[in-house]
Amino acid sequence: MRIAFDLDNTLVDGLGKSSRPGMRNLLIKLRKDRHQNVNPPKDLRLVTADAPIDDDPKHIAFTRSLGRRGILVRSYRGGSADARELAMIERMLRVTLFDRVKALIPKRRS
Repeated sequence: MRIAFDLDNTLVDGLGKSSRPGMRNLLIKLRKDRHQNVNPPKDLRLVTADAPIDDDPKHIAFTRSLGRRGILVRSYRGGSADARELAMIERMLRVTLFDRVKALIPKRRS
């Protein structure tokens, strides 16, 4: 699956001084699971990822209006972060992948 992580306040703090705790391990795990991280352009209309991940509710709402699974996270401003949020990202990506596979399977006729 193609995933696009927003950079500022999602992967790293707004100043680029620290990364969200646990994010490096999540990115490594996603790569091992054969997910592809795409670098999103600034213009969200050009994002072709299956699941953009961002801290901006307006960006996620726009993504969802296109029929994609947008994942909203809390803004990261440095310091500690809630580890449950990274687990939530993993769960939502599994659900998205399951939905995509399920859509490919022909429905049985009764």
